[in-house]
Amino acid sequence: MSVIAIDVDGVNLMEIWLQWYNRDWRDSLTQDDITEWNIENCVKKNCGKEIFDYLKDPHIYKLIEPYDGAIDFVTKLKSHKHKIFFVTSSTPEHMGHKYQWLKKLGLVHTTDEYVEAADKSLIYADFLVDDYIKNISDFRGIGILFTQPWNKNIDWKPRASSYEEVIEYIEGGK
Repeated sequence: MSVIAIDVDGVNLMEIWLQWYNRDWRDSLTQDDITEWNIENCVKKNCGKEIFDYLKDPHIYKLIEPYDGAIDFVTKLKSHKHKIFFVTSSTPEHMGHKYQWLKKLGLVHTTDEYVEAADKSLIYADFLVDDYIKNISDFRGIGILFTQPWNKNIDWKPRASSYEEVIEYIEGGK
C-alpha cells in the first residue's frame, strides 16, 4: 500500500477559465496554447495578471467537471488499498470550495482526505501526482509529473500522460 497525494487542480478548471477569458477578452485561447506555467504570458498582453481574477469566483468549482477517467482512476487506486488524499493550494476565496466539490463527486468523505498547502514539499506521501514542476521537484517522495501543454517541454521522470500510466508507475509496472 502506498500513500498517494493527488493535486486537485488537475481538474478541468482550464476549460471554464478559458471560456470566461475568451468571452471577456474576445480571444480564442485553448489549453494547448498554454505552453508555460505562467499563464499570464500566454494571454493578451493587456489582460496579463488579470487572468487570475477569474479564479477568485467561488462558484467556479460548481461549474467544472473532473477530467475523463479521473474518478475511475481514484476508485481503482483505492480498490488496490492505496491511501489517497487530495492536496491543493488555495486562495482565500476558494478555501473549502475544492473540498466541497470533491465531496459532491464522492471522492472524499472526511477532511482527513484533503489538504490545502501552498508548499507541497511539506506533504508526506510516497507519491505526488501534479502538473506543476515546482511541486514535483520540491516533493520529498516520488513526484509524478502529469503531462499538460504547459509542462510538456520539461525533462522530468517519472512522467505520466494518462491515469493508467500513473497506476502502472505506482504499482511497479514502469
